Amino acid sequence: MKKSLKLVATFLCFVFLVFSCFLLYYFYITSTVKLDKNKLVNLERTITFLDSDGAVVAEQSGGIMVTEIENIPPHVKNAFIAIEDKRFYEHNGVDYKSIARAVVNNVKTLSFKEGASTISQQLIKNTHLTNEKTFRRKILEFKLAKKLEKAYTKDEILQTYLNTIYFGDGCYGITSATRHFFNKDVSELNVNESAMLAGIIKAPSTYSPIHHPTRSNKRKNIVLSEMYKQKYISEKEYLQFKDIDVEVQNNVDNKSDFLSFANIELSKIINDSPYFDNNIKVKTTLSVKLQEIIDEVITDYTDDVNAEKSVILLNKNGEVLAYNSTCGDVRRQLGSIVKPILVYAPAINEDIVTQYTYVEDEKTNFSGYSPSNYNEKYYGKITVKEAVATSSNVCSAKILNYLGVENALKYANKTDLTFTENDRNLSIALGASEKGEKLSTITVCYNIFNNNGFYTSPLCVKSITDKNDKMLYNNYQKSTKLINSDTVEIMNEILKSTATDGTAKKLSSLNFDLYAKTGTVGNKNGNTDAYVISYNSEYTLGIWLGNKYGEVMGNDVTGGTIPCLIAREIWGKIYKEKSCPPPITSNTKLNEVKLDKISYEQDGKFVLADDNAPERYVFHAKLKSNYMPKIKSSRFTKPEIDSYTISIVNNCGIKIELCHAEYIDALVYRLDEKKNKLVFNTENNVSAFIDKNVTCNKIYQYIIIPYYKSGDKIFMGKEILTKKIKSPNFEFGENWWDNDFN
Repeated sequence: MKKSLKLVATFLCFVFLVFSCFLLYYFYITSTVKLDKNKLVNLERTITFLDSDGAVVAEQSGGIMVTEIENIPPHVKNAFIAIEDKRFYEHNGVDYKSIARAVVNNVKTLSFKEGASTISQQLIKNTHLTNEKTFRRKILEFKLAKKLEKAYTKDEILQTYLNTIYFGDGCYGITSATRHFFNKDVSELNVNESAMLAGIIKAPSTYSPIHHPTRSNKRKNIVLSEMYKQKYISEKEYLQFKDIDVEVQNNVDNKSDFLSFANIELSKIINDSPYFDNNIKVKTTLSVKLQEIIDEVITDYTDDVNAEKSVILLNKNGEVLAYNSTCGDVRRQLGSIVKPILVYAPAINEDIVTQYTYVEDEKTNFSGYSPSNYNEKYYGKITVKEAVATSSNVCSAKILNYLGVENALKYANKTDLTFTENDRNLSIALGASEKGEKLSTITVCYNIFNNNGFYTSPLCVKSITDKNDKMLYNNYQKSTKLINSDTVEIMNEILKSTATDGTAKKLSSLNFDLYAKTGTVGNKNGNTDAYVISYNSEYTLGIWLGNKYGEVMGNDVTGGTIPCLIAREIWGKIYKEKSCPPPITSNTKLNEVKLDKISYEQDGKFVLADDNAPERYVFHAKLKSNYMPKIKSSRFTKPEIDSYTISIVNNCGIKIELCHAEYIDALVYRLDEKKNKLVFNTENNVSAFIDKNVTCNKIYQYIIIPYYKSGDKIFMGKEILTKKIKSPNFEFGENWWDNDFN
């Protein structure tokens, strides 16, 4: 008993000591902390954008737009309270009940997913502190939140919170967010729109209604559910609004396309720390000279087709150097532009096919799925290289079928390409997907071909500094090895052929090497999307024409037409006053071999060419090591006759017909007891003759010797002894050719 009491006393002393230390620490670090009222009401924000050389290109500045609390409808306030701080009007800045609940739930799940910050705490963190996740910051947050509650009324706190919270896309405060997403005043917001705005602030880049509308609407429904549970809306209102998606407007600034594009990335970055400084400098990857070239070319093509246009230029490290778009980086169906990334590169990398593998391009039914080629044109037996150049849909589906959809998606999952469960079928080989994809996302994928197989996400923001040039953020690009170097070399050979002789051949007039692929989406009523992505050792250029809502342009607008013309002009201007780009090199060299052309063309087999083969019967190939053939042809060193026939020509003689390759000749001797007599030589391209110098009713036999002549050298093949045959009885005209003699 005494021992138990001693243990309890020791434990209580330990608890008292820990609590005392905590109090001392608390009073020590909070003794000098003060609530700065100016930080709550005087927020001036300036973002200075710099190009890749550090020169100022733009500045965004201004104070936070404020809406007074009396002009904010009750359902707007209730939406934020319901999802962010349901006991807002009950606590004094810190909700201890919520903290206790969060601790219990986090212990149960062995995670730290659930938080318990009140609106007052969030306001303090956003205006007075940083986003660092430390115990010290949390204590300061508690202390200042209580000071805030003593200094201001609940409505004043809520007003300041709503007017300073970050909504993404560079929008601080509910006024700027409402204008940006809905082009209206806060007083005009309905319940559904209010719930969406309240849902955004948990993670502005994740729940952006412009960039991620599906996620945003799902999050909106969670807010509506909380509003219903807390009796802010009726069940009828909840059921009504949860089935209605909120539509927003995409306020893209066409005068500064690159900065609009960069702001999307900036929004993701400052999602984690939107309040780290009121005045920041953002160094971008922008090349002013290249941007001017793209803007000039796109202006020239403004009236050529009734469609939106987007152009993006990256270096091989994924840095966006220039961007121009009339509608923003919208999601559209990709069509054939996805084939090299999703089908051909993975299949070659997995050794399913080579660039020389034959595929039958013909109408094919894959268990109910029957893709068609453009204009129902089929090429029969073609190589993988030709299938890419002609953009065969059937061949792409066949190769994906060999590769497997799951294998293809393993490669896609290492990039920023997005596919859903509904996309797990062969139609993705033709670029069809549930959500579609952005031009920037598919274009940067092509960098794996000029960056030795490494993938990097597109990058616009290189670094962020404060007004004193102190580094606040530095973007280190992470790269992922997607395909092997030998696959890179093969794909570059294929895509170079597409740019010279395939669907992108309008690029072939340039005086330097380009590698390209086109893509077109549409039907007999017209095309909705047209792409070309081209690249060299320095840059990757992506071009899209279409309409974000899917209106048709006409069947004459394909990836190989206007997009290729735009690309050709941009490339030409880039290298007008600049030396031509060096060739793309690979770390791994393929094996250059001479193959027997006959074996390859007839049977699709890789057999080393005979040392004596004429050049016209040699196929020069580049192969991976595991595809290197071990068998060498001897068709010229040891020529052979495929077959022969011997028969009686009535009242005439014995007929011999030889079946042999055009490059092989043969000597035919009549067997004789004294000396074999040469009766025929096929060197004059005659493969049949009649031996008339025979006696009736006599048995004859012949020797056939194939040979190949190369200059002064003659290579003799194995002798063939024909079957015996009896000459005809000329007197009676009988037929003897069916008799065999041994």
